[in-house]
Amino acid sequence: MMLQIQSLRSGAGASFLAASLSWHVSHMSRKVLALSVSDSPAPLELYFNIPLPCREGWLTCVRDGRSPFDALWRYTSSLFVLPLGCGEMSHSRWNARAVQIETCCHLIREALERGFTDIIVDAGNSGALQQNWASGITNALADVIFTVGEPDAGCLMSLAERQLHPKEAVVLNKVRPESASMKEAKEFLNVLPGISDHLAPIAIPFDDLALEASFLKQPVAQTVPDAASSRMISSLACWARLQLKRHAVREGSSS
Repeated sequence: MMLQIQSLRSGAGASFLAASLSWHVSHMSRKVLALSVSDSPAPLELYFNIPLPCREGWLTCVRDGRSPFDALWRYTSSLFVLPLGCGEMSHSRWNARAVQIETCCHLIREALERGFTDIIVDAGNSGALQQNWASGITNALADVIFTVGEPDAGCLMSLAERQLHPKEAVVLNKVRPESASMKEAKEFLNVLPGISDHLAPIAIPFDDLALEASFLKQPVAQTVPDAASSRMISSLACWARLQLKRHAVREGSSS
């Protein structure tokens, strides 16, 4: 399974969710790759205690004529992390579209050849595709896409103008059950044409324990597996598997 996690805006929680999903999936699979294609101030590697800023990532290695997996970090026996590399995406080496596509396709192909059974991609802010060309390419290659947003006015406005991919699901993060305005936002999304059918049935609650895990530079699923957010992320990982099977059935029936 190749699962892409992207956010409606910076700070919505794509990296946080990608890290914990990677942790959960690694307990269900033989070999999982947590892959960063996001050049953000709080990247995926932040949650795996990799020193920041990470100057050498997979894109830096490719530019130097080496394998992208020269930048691989082993986190557990079944979970590996591949950072992007700080500031690398804007290098002039990547201006040509053909080079961008070949680079990303080669990366995914080599990951499969190395035996990775699942690839969890942190794509960062999906609204900044002009700066993050890699996320658009991995989006096209992904089996399932999670777009992370918060149940607020900004999320509603962004989704109302967005045409979702058939394999894309909207995941609400930082949800406060006691908030009346958030409840109204969720109810609106449940009836919004073009969005309601793509709304994941599992929302991630706001959780102070998740903030504490971030300070410890670990996925919340690892630090506090019994946290409310961790339990919901575990359910979301299982739901992603179910979505993959549903997409396979649909593609099989249409062929």
